[in-house]
Amino acid sequence: GSKRVLNGDIPPSSCSARRLEILNLSYNNFGGMIPSCLIQDNSRILNNNQITGSFPSWLGVLPKLKVLVLRSNQFFGMITDLQENGQIINNFSSLHILDLASNSIIGHLPQGWLIELKSMMANNNDDGQIVGHQTNMSQGFYRDTVTITFKGFDIIFTKILTTFKVIDLSNNSFDGLIPESVGRLSSLHGLNMSHNNFTEQIPSQLGNLTRLESLDLSWNHLSGNPDLCGSQVPKQCDNPGSTTTPRASDHPESNSLWQDRTEAILLFTFVGLGFGVGFALAIMFLHFCRIDGWSRKCFCIHM
Repeated sequence: GSKRVLNGDIPPSSCSARRLEILNLSYNNFGGMIPSCLIQDNSRILNNNQITGSFPSWLGVLPKLKVLVLRSNQFFGMITDLQENGQIINNFSSLHILDLASNSIIGHLPQGWLIELKSMMANNNDDGQIVGHQTNMSQGFYRDTVTITFKGFDIIFTKILTTFKVIDLSNNSFDGLIPESVGRLSSLHGLNMSHNNFTEQIPSQLGNLTRLESLDLSWNHLSGNPDLCGSQVPKQCDNPGSTTTPRASDHPESNSLWQDRTEAILLFTFVGLGFGVGFALAIMFLHFCRIDGWSRKCFCIHM
């Protein structure tokens, strides 16, 4: 259905195909809700439709669901945990790619919901296998493709390694704090939470995402991040401090840096005299010049 523009609800007959391996309904004008009978499918590519309803949390019980792309639809409401007897049950534990961009999802992003994304944590399912299908058919073969916004570009992936983990929640109406539990998803390569209503500080736990290659938190209402610098904020990374140059006497670390450079200059200067003689003279000179500020007098340097 990805090459033709189809309208209406997703037909219930799609559930009766016993040999169905792949369901790709992207780039159509389907509306209505996702039929719950599709729960047996292992992949979902339903992006760029007009599918409505609250976020289908029931998809979280699919044990082999690795790619969930629901971008550019009309999902609304809040993301909630799927619970049984008060306990969170299998919540997208095998998911590698979660793309909910450009919907109308609101509210806080639950801490516990993120903790259940087990495959996005380090050392889980990182075997380098291909996610998806490449199926031989009577008239050719079909290969899964998925378009993901990564590092600011829409990239079409025809092969997705299990080591590649991405979350895209951009262009929704999430609010409140960015959950600290995001920092536990340490195998993430891409995280896009831009164009939402997140507030307060960026959690320091994001520093645990050592494999992260792309992070976009722009167009939110974040504050209280004094060390944040770059082209999108007033503070530039190459000018983190005051415009006035501090006096060396007020900062011992400046004196230490100056002395380190002096030692390097002296050692290179005296090397021309021969290693043995030059080294001995350099050590004697440094010892003499380190007595209470004499090092500056030796070079007539005023700081």
